[in-house]
Amino acid sequence: MKKHETKRMRLLTSLILPCDTFADVGCDHGYFTQYVLKNGLCRKAYMTDVSEKSLQKAEKLLAEYVERGFAESVCCNGLESVPVCEQVMIAGMGGEEILSILRGGYLPEKLLLQPMQNTPKVRSFLLESGYSIVRDFT
Repeated sequence: MKKHETKRMRLLTSLILPCDTFADVGCDHGYFTQYVLKNGLCRKAYMTDVSEKSLQKAEKLLAEYVERGFAESVCCNGLESVPVCEQVMIAGMGGEEILSILRGGYLPEKLLLQPMQNTPKVRSFLLESGYSIVRDFT
Protein backbone atom coordinates (compact mmCIF):
# COMPACT_ATOMS: atom_id res chain seq x y z
CA MET A 1 0.00 0.00 0.00
CA LYS A 2 1.34 3.42 -0.94
CA LYS A 3 1.77 6.04 1.77
CA HIS A 4 -1.19 8.14 0.59
CA GLU A 5 -3.54 5.17 0.10
CA THR A 6 -5.99 4.69 2.92
CA LYS A 7 -8.95 2.42 3.47
CA ARG A 8 -11.18 5.46 2.85
CA MET A 9 -9.42 6.26 -0.42
CA ARG A 10 -9.64 2.68 -1.65
CA LEU A 11 -13.34 2.57 -0.85
CA LEU A 12 -14.09 5.87 -2.58
CA THR A 13 -12.08 5.03 -5.70
CA SER A 14 -13.96 1.72 -5.98
CA LEU A 15 -17.20 3.72 -6.33
CA ILE A 16 -16.08 5.97 -9.19
CA LEU A 17 -17.94 5.12 -12.38
CA PRO A 18 -16.53 5.50 -15.91
CA CYS A 19 -17.56 8.88 -17.34
CA ASP A 20 -16.62 11.46 -19.94
CA THR A 21 -15.73 14.27 -17.55
CA PHE A 22 -14.89 14.09 -13.85
CA ALA A 23 -14.31 16.77 -11.20
CA ASP A 24 -12.60 16.27 -7.87
CA VAL A 25 -13.71 19.18 -5.68
CA GLY A 26 -11.31 19.95 -2.88
CA CYS A 27 -8.72 17.77 -4.60
CA ASP A 28 -6.01 18.36 -2.00
CA HIS A 29 -3.01 16.48 -3.46
CA GLY A 30 -4.80 15.13 -6.55
CA TYR A 31 -4.77 11.43 -5.67
CA PHE A 32 -8.39 10.78 -6.71
CA THR A 33 -7.85 12.56 -10.01
CA GLN A 34 -4.68 10.53 -10.54
CA TYR A 35 -6.62 7.30 -9.93
CA VAL A 36 -9.36 8.23 -12.40
CA LEU A 37 -6.91 9.15 -15.15
CA LYS A 38 -4.49 6.29 -14.54
CA ASN A 39 -7.35 3.79 -14.76
CA GLY A 40 -8.93 5.32 -17.86
CA LEU A 41 -12.19 6.15 -16.09
CA CYS A 42 -12.67 9.51 -17.82
CA ARG A 43 -11.62 11.48 -20.87
CA LYS A 44 -10.97 14.72 -18.95
CA ALA A 45 -10.61 15.47 -15.25
CA TYR A 46 -10.83 18.74 -13.37
CA MET A 47 -9.22 19.14 -9.99
CA THR A 48 -10.39 22.04 -7.90
CA ASP A 49 -9.43 23.55 -4.60
CA VAL A 50 -9.72 26.92 -2.87
CA SER A 51 -6.07 26.55 -1.85
CA GLU A 52 -3.58 27.45 -4.56
CA LYS A 53 -0.92 25.59 -2.56
CA SER A 54 -2.93 22.33 -2.57
CA LEU A 55 -3.67 22.78 -6.25
CA GLN A 56 0.04 23.17 -6.99
CA LYS A 57 0.69 19.80 -5.29
CA ALA A 58 -1.97 18.20 -7.49
CA GLU A 59 -0.58 19.91 -10.62
CA LYS A 60 2.88 18.56 -9.82
CA LEU A 61 1.55 15.03 -9.29
CA LEU A 62 -0.47 15.18 -12.50
CA ALA A 63 1.91 17.26 -14.64
CA GLU A 64 1.96 14.72 -17.47
CA TYR A 65 -1.85 14.64 -17.66
CA VAL A 66 -2.11 18.44 -17.47
CA GLU A 67 0.50 18.79 -20.23
CA ARG A 68 -1.40 16.38 -22.47
CA GLY A 69 -4.75 18.11 -21.83
CA PHE A 70 -6.36 15.28 -19.86
CA ALA A 71 -6.40 17.19 -16.57
CA GLU A 72 -7.00 20.81 -15.69
CA SER A 73 -6.73 22.56 -12.36
CA VAL A 74 -9.18 25.24 -11.31
CA CYS A 75 -8.60 27.37 -8.23
CA CYS A 76 -12.11 28.23 -7.09
CA ASN A 77 -14.72 27.72 -4.44
CA GLY A 78 -16.45 24.42 -5.18
CA LEU A 79 -17.79 24.18 -8.72
CA GLU A 80 -18.24 27.87 -9.47
CA SER A 81 -15.58 28.01 -12.22
CA VAL A 82 -15.61 24.37 -13.33
CA PRO A 83 -17.17 23.33 -16.64
CA VAL A 84 -20.16 21.04 -16.27
CA CYS A 85 -18.88 17.53 -15.57
CA GLU A 86 -20.76 14.27 -15.77
CA GLN A 87 -19.46 13.01 -12.40
CA VAL A 88 -18.34 15.04 -9.40
CA MET A 89 -16.62 13.84 -6.25
CA ILE A 90 -16.77 15.91 -3.08
CA ALA A 91 -15.18 14.00 -0.21
CA GLY A 92 -13.85 14.74 3.23
CA MET A 93 -15.80 17.92 3.89
CA GLY A 94 -18.65 18.71 6.22
CA GLY A 95 -22.18 18.28 4.94
CA GLU A 96 -22.89 22.01 5.17
CA GLU A 97 -19.85 22.76 2.99
CA ILE A 98 -20.94 20.14 0.44
CA LEU A 99 -24.42 21.68 0.32
CA SER A 100 -22.93 25.15 -0.14
CA ILE A 101 -20.83 23.85 -3.05
CA LEU A 102 -23.80 22.18 -4.74
CA ARG A 103 -26.05 25.20 -4.26
CA GLY A 104 -23.36 27.56 -5.55
CA GLY A 105 -22.43 25.59 -8.65
CA TYR A 106 -24.41 23.15 -10.73
CA LEU A 107 -25.91 19.73 -10.12
CA PRO A 108 -24.06 17.10 -12.15
CA GLU A 109 -25.54 13.88 -13.45
CA LYS A 110 -23.60 11.74 -10.95
CA LEU A 111 -22.29 12.62 -7.52
CA LEU A 112 -19.92 10.77 -5.22
CA LEU A 113 -20.13 12.44 -1.83
CA GLN A 114 -18.50 11.69 1.49
CA PRO A 115 -19.71 14.17 4.09
CA MET A 116 -17.91 14.12 7.43
CA GLN A 117 -21.01 15.40 9.27
CA ASN A 118 -24.61 16.52 8.66
CA THR A 119 -25.24 13.54 6.40
CA PRO A 120 -29.06 13.66 6.88
CA LYS A 121 -29.10 17.21 5.48
CA VAL A 122 -27.12 16.10 2.43
CA ARG A 123 -29.48 13.14 1.87
CA SER A 124 -32.54 15.40 2.11
CA PHE A 125 -31.07 17.90 -0.36
CA LEU A 126 -30.23 15.16 -2.84
CA LEU A 127 -33.71 13.62 -2.71
CA GLU A 128 -35.40 17.05 -2.95
CA SER A 129 -33.20 17.80 -5.98
CA GLY A 130 -34.35 14.68 -7.82
CA TYR A 131 -31.36 12.44 -7.21
CA SER A 132 -31.61 8.73 -6.48
CA ILE A 133 -29.25 7.53 -3.79
CA VAL A 134 -27.66 4.38 -5.17
CA ARG A 135 -25.37 3.57 -2.21
CA ASP A 136 -25.48 5.08 1.25
CA PHE A 137 -23.37 3.65 4.03
CA THR A 138 -21.13 4.51 6.92
